[in-house]
Amino acid sequence: TANRLIRTLHPAELENSTIRCMVNDGHGNVLLGLHNGKIVTWEKSSGKFLPFNNLSPYPSFALSPIQNLYLDKEGHCWVGTMDGLAEFDREARCFRGLYKPSLNMPAPFYGMTDYDDSTLLTGTGNAGLYLFNRRSKQFQKLPFRPEEPFWSAFAVGKDTAGNIWFATDYDICKYDPFTKKFVTYHPQKGLINSSFVSSNFVRLQSGQWVTWTNTEIVQF
Repeated sequence: TANRLIRTLHPAELENSTIRCMVNDGHGNVLLGLHNGKIVTWEKSSGKFLPFNNLSPYPSFALSPIQNLYLDKEGHCWVGTMDGLAEFDREARCFRGLYKPSLNMPAPFYGMTDYDDSTLLTGTGNAGLYLFNRRSKQFQKLPFRPEEPFWSAFAVGKDTAGNIWFATDYDICKYDPFTKKFVTYHPQKGLINSSFVSSNFVRLQSGQWVTWTNTEIVQF
């Protein structure tokens, strides 16, 4: 409205790095994933930005741009980076570890969601879908599309019936892990003009889901 102003902030804690993604923990605290590979927290109670802990004693690894942030059902923070799946300690404000299906595998991680009480469903760049056991830190690749070994999964989700949904470059796909049935939904010609880029499906109150490309928002 005419009585409200938009104020631009440049907190020193962000180190002049672009914010690539954000997630709210449900209590008003917001985690900000940065292009420089760090995570900064907006703490509601103090009204301050809490910087990434650069002096952490935990195992270190080369940081890479953050693609997505996900808080699981237990409140643990998982981070999709351009070089693997990372675990972020919200209290210490540092990473606990970086995980990949294989050590030397280039593995950008995008979408993440809870699959069951101990497992995450994850989407990767050019490596398909994986289940990640949060306790053992082991990956299991989902066995479909063997004729296309190099394909990406961006947004991922699981519906109430247990079906797995994910977006590839230009398709939205559904996989039933019980019947092993795989279905691809290709948008009609002209409906989208660029590939899917979102790492998330947004669930609306109506029960429909939303994701997006660089040029469109798609609801289904």
